[in-house]
Amino acid sequence: MPLRAIGRARAGMQVASTMLDASAHNTANMVTEGYREVDARGVETQSGVKVHIETSPTEGVDPVRAAVDRRFSALMYRANLEVVKVADEMLGETTDLLA
Repeated sequence: MPLRAIGRARAGMQVASTMLDASAHNTANMVTEGYREVDARGVETQSGVKVHIETSPTEGVDPVRAAVDRRFSALMYRANLEVVKVADEMLGETTDLLA
């Protein structure tokens, strides 16, 4: 069903947005003494995908990982947005057929 796909894509977009926030936070604090990197990931639960955030046990930020996380979160957001667009088109076509 297109509506279920939209809900799942929305959850994916929320995860991607939180991942980008965490990456930006890590980048902004890269030179802060004692800062511990924050990691945000999507976790499958019975009620859907939820964001899981944890702090690194060691100090410092890996700048390469921060850059990769930014690119990955942007790609993930765009992919989920494309799912919303396709589901919206399918829903519109279904509505037209039933009208």
